[in-house]
Amino acid sequence: MIVYRPRETGDDARMPGRNRLDYAQAYKKICQSARQRVLGDDSLDTPAAPGGATVLILVTPDVDSLAATRIFTQLLANDEIPFRVSPVNGYRALQRVLAQDVYDHIELHTLVFINLGSLLPLPTTIPLPPHCTLHVLDSHRPWNLDNLFATSQINDRIFIWDDGEIDERLYREQEAYEQLEFDFESDSDSDVSESDAEEDEQNGEVRSDVSGSQESGPSTSRRQKRMHKSDEGRERKRTRLDGHQRQIYRTVLAKYYARGSWTGMSVAQMMYILAVALGRGDRDNLWYAILGLTSQYISNSIHATTYDGYAAALASDVVAMDTTERVEDGQSYSTDKHGADDSSVHVVNQELRFTLYRHWSLESSMYHTSYVAAKLGIWREKGINKLRGLLAKMGLSLANCRQTYEHMELDLRQSLVQRMEAIAPEYGLVDLTFRSFTRSYGFRTVPLSASDAVQGISALLQAAHGVRIEIEGVQMVRADPGISGPRSIDRPVGTYGTRTLWSLADSGIDIGKRPGPMLSIESEDPEDDEENSVSATWVKNFFEAYTAMDVQKPKSISLLQLSLQLAKALHEAIVSQGVSIIIKQSIKTLRSFRLAVLQDGPSLHLFVQPDTLTRLGYWLIDALRDIVGEKHARRAEAKRARRGNKGDDPDQVSTPQNLPFVLAALDTERDVFVVVGIVGASDYGDVSKNRFGLAFQDAAQASGARMRNDRFESSVLEVRRDDLMPFIESLHLKA
Repeated sequence: MIVYRPRETGDDARMPGRNRLDYAQAYKKICQSARQRVLGDDSLDTPAAPGGATVLILVTPDVDSLAATRIFTQLLANDEIPFRVSPVNGYRALQRVLAQDVYDHIELHTLVFINLGSLLPLPTTIPLPPHCTLHVLDSHRPWNLDNLFATSQINDRIFIWDDGEIDERLYREQEAYEQLEFDFESDSDSDVSESDAEEDEQNGEVRSDVSGSQESGPSTSRRQKRMHKSDEGRERKRTRLDGHQRQIYRTVLAKYYARGSWTGMSVAQMMYILAVALGRGDRDNLWYAILGLTSQYISNSIHATTYDGYAAALASDVVAMDTTERVEDGQSYSTDKHGADDSSVHVVNQELRFTLYRHWSLESSMYHTSYVAAKLGIWREKGINKLRGLLAKMGLSLANCRQTYEHMELDLRQSLVQRMEAIAPEYGLVDLTFRSFTRSYGFRTVPLSASDAVQGISALLQAAHGVRIEIEGVQMVRADPGISGPRSIDRPVGTYGTRTLWSLADSGIDIGKRPGPMLSIESEDPEDDEENSVSATWVKNFFEAYTAMDVQKPKSISLLQLSLQLAKALHEAIVSQGVSIIIKQSIKTLRSFRLAVLQDGPSLHLFVQPDTLTRLGYWLIDALRDIVGEKHARRAEAKRARRGNKGDDPDQVSTPQNLPFVLAALDTERDVFVVVGIVGASDYGDVSKNRFGLAFQDAAQASGARMRNDRFESSVLEVRRDDLMPFIESLHLKA
């Protein structure tokens, strides 16, 4: 069953039909079913749901999912609905959670998937208990059409939340699916009559062929049922498709799946739409929606024009909530926007596209920005000189550029955007700004932009625990968890001007001892695979990021501020590795894609994480886009000169070919290569659909490579070390 996005009020607004659920109605059904307690039979040995939670939320470890979970759990908490959050990072983790927390749990009323489930055949893979419904909110595309349009009893308990795409764009696919679903080879009328006669003989009944003959009551009832079946068969026979129509509909479905993978609306935005429909669209929920949208944009998941449209809509909500007065107990109070309790969200119409520039030096921020690196070629000495020349033309000395942004002169900070827009186009930097948002945290910390917050939370998801990485020396003060109470001892982890290892070991976070049903996790069998157990590192990283996203607790805000140091260290590692790949010419250009294999290096352990490896791939795509463009321009100029001498048309020049990218990083501990496939676009800000999922499957089958695709992203997989080259050869031949 499809849950449709609420329509805006107006003349063209469509009222929800009898069988047409919107977000608010679906949420009310969740609350209603959660309040109903199913009484199990005492004779049945059926375990209860963990912590008595009637709503189980399965969440993937990404910023958009965390933001959506924050909104959804806040709504459930306000309605006093017990719930539990469980992270899943792949299919094996999903199977473990389903086996432990879903199967045979009669108290479980609602199962919610956040950013997973779009491609899974849900009716056959999810063992829903009785009276339990499944709600799927996923921004990954394409959809498994069986989940959307199939007609079955189990599908009536599966609710797919639509962001508008199903309702507005999939009408052709829906028609094709429904026509093929009810297309069958019906029997002839004589076959129906013969089957009816055989059934009568088996039941000991006698039928007369003469009209008006008398029959018993039960026989008459069965006769009516058989006549109904016969009529239904004749009706379906009349709508049977011929071979040509059947092939057309199958082609429509095949083309839909062959498009590749892409990303729809942020699930955090969908949850914010739900909050607004319920009348609970407050500032915190709006900020979470902004974080979800920003995470999609800076991770190259959505097109720049798509981001601009959604950002404009959220900006209008920010302006609507930016009131200068508040009313309490009938009394009006003025709001001080710069006070200790200021938590306002502001729109920044011109946010510089520099990495963490408010928390870094301007020179370092520009150096570690992929857009600037690609345009200036910072891996060459000439590119470094261009960068410094740009800053000099802006009237900035090296002393100003190399100190942190907050210590720069005030007039330079206020005029930085205008200076950049005046000088940067001379160096090809014509797309330096975009619309963004900032949030204030009172006197606790400086205001954070949405992109900075997303960078910090992403860094916690990737490297909060279990990764050895050096950060800039800062005075990170943590309370000693061994001493409780007001006499706790603060211990510095690093000092200014030095490099220190990142560590959150003293944070006192223990996954097995988290309070409350939402964050409690059962202990796991030590014989299970460590990477998928609930005590694995990625689970700790998930809850660190989940904690840092809380906008109310001072501890969470401090953790978010500290995460920016980790984000800068990750950017340094990515840029350093990318520059090394380009300088060493480690990229192989094949017929249909480019290949880079990482087998050694001081930061190799960072890139076995698929998200970090994907970020490296996008950095290389941005850098190579201009390199390939320059080479193509030189070749085109030479071709024009030759054609001009021969009298040919000099304007016929082909466009440069933008090849996809395949990166493989060696995980020495498990003796496997982590492989990701990335599709870039010809212009900065564009997004292309990723077809590597189908290509990887075909290559694995053709080569016989031992591979595993455990993640929900089809373009990420693991290949045994000895099978990588045969896999790449098959991918090269079949792509």
